[in-house]
Amino acid sequence: MTHSTPEPSSVQNPLPKATAWETTQILRDVELPMIAKGPIIRRPKMVGVVERLGIEARAVKRMQRMSEKYGRGPLMLSTPKKMATVLDPEHVHRILEESPEPFATAETLKQNALKHFEPKVALVSHGQERERRRRLNEELLDNDHPIHRMAEQFIPAVQQEATSLLEKVDEAGGTLDYDTFYNAWFRMVNRVVLGDSFRDDFELIELMETQRARGNWAFFRPVDKKARQPSRCHSGSSPSTPREWPASGHWP
Repeated sequence: MTHSTPEPSSVQNPLPKATAWETTQILRDVELPMIAKGPIIRRPKMVGVVERLGIEARAVKRMQRMSEKYGRGPLMLSTPKKMATVLDPEHVHRILEESPEPFATAETLKQNALKHFEPKVALVSHGQERERRRRLNEELLDNDHPIHRMAEQFIPAVQQEATSLLEKVDEAGGTLDYDTFYNAWFRMVNRVVLGDSFRDDFELIELMETQRARGNWAFFRPVDKKARQPSRCHSGSSPSTPREWPASGHWP
């Protein structure tokens, strides 16, 4: 009588674990640059520094070395709290396809970052709350149709703002800088989402950018609950003299 060999369990065949030094290198070369650039809202100056110094290329090489040494992974890190880094593209696709269950998107760092401006967003919700919020998002975005049902109302605003942007580019000798694009983009967003009268209304955008910048610091910075109150939002009348919004590069 023969006995079949049992499949190895996760206990018999544990995931590989990086050494303390390798963990430090991963955090230094991969995680730290991402945090420096701004996980919620980009800091253009830091993005420029990272690009000039080739830091992202170093991050890719670091993960390639880990993959060559440890195989497909996932690779457990030597941290006080259990953390793992994904090394295999198939695992990445599986995690994305099987979220939020069993791979929850509402992890601690993301919750602490989003609580500054979107504390009840679907991304960091669970169960029925997530389903309800996601369903509402999909209905508003007309997710089941290739063209939004209100496209006829959106298109004129998009075309007009695009034309205005191209004119500014021509005036600048064919150069498009970030601030010019940023202002044009949010003028279009304001018109599509709030209406034409909000085209040059900067207050709500400024409030959101400030809160998103606070989100970059996650749990290292307290939540400004007063700034989230509706009473702080602009009443809706456009200023007589349009002002340029501060581009996100000016936020901390």
